[in-house]
Amino acid sequence: MTAAKPTCGFVYVATGARYVAEACASAATLRAAMPSARVALITDAPPTDPAGLFSPVVVRTDVQHRPVDKLLCLAAPFDRCVFLDTDTHVSGDLSGLFDLLEAFDLAAAPETLRGWHYKLPGIPDAFAEYNTGVIAFRRNAAVASFFGAWRQDYDKLHSSHGFVSDQPAFRSAAFRSVARLAPLPSEYHFITSTPNYTMWQVRLLHGRGDLGRDAAELNRRPGARAHVPGLGAISAFQGHGHWLRQCLRLMMRCVQVPLAALFRSGGSAPRSHWTGEEKSLTESRRDPKP
Repeated sequence: MTAAKPTCGFVYVATGARYVAEACASAATLRAAMPSARVALITDAPPTDPAGLFSPVVVRTDVQHRPVDKLLCLAAPFDRCVFLDTDTHVSGDLSGLFDLLEAFDLAAAPETLRGWHYKLPGIPDAFAEYNTGVIAFRRNAAVASFFGAWRQDYDKLHSSHGFVSDQPAFRSAAFRSVARLAPLPSEYHFITSTPNYTMWQVRLLHGRGDLGRDAAELNRRPGARAHVPGLGAISAFQGHGHWLRQCLRLMMRCVQVPLAALFRSGGSAPRSHWTGEEKSLTESRRDPKP
């Protein structure tokens, strides 16, 4: 008897009206790139959803209004699932993430900041953080055990060190887990808040700002290229004409960015990764004591 084909879908976890609105904007880009995708939303504040962005919408009351709420993604009704943070922009087909789950239990991208600003006992620096803004996972016992350890480690690190970010706990759980974890290339999870590098078409961007503009700029030319916040895409040598145009563009950006910072309301501090949580983000960066 032929086994049933596994169900595949995407899931957002958005707790609070601001994040629900952000999830709707992200899901609209996902729908544009993958019109037939199944997309679930887990939330404590269900949207009106006139455009039919989500099906189903799962309402939960056991939320903390912290990044750890994303662990509720395990409640998505799919056999193979891709969790997306609300501040993501989809610019291409992501179906390859489900193909990856044929051989792996989990997949996530290495964190560009590495997580070397803190120490976790027994975990070497060579095993760096993963960014949990995009997580592909399959439903099995190893993944269920991993999520349980992730939750326990989060509660422990939050209590002992004041961590708000869920990523140190993910790192801790992943280091000990038997689940097979695949690293995602930047094309499938391009983090825009720090300098980053890519080679081929960027299919998903993660950060805040004009991600549509960033996607168009990054995908204008294939090949080795970097992205520096404020300066945009910087590609390898592709002829003298292109090199000259790029140098002129960068010179203009170098003038525009400092001028914009002078007139930016609210001071010149960088934006936090979570809206309205500057204090919490600062707390999550504290060095833990062994």
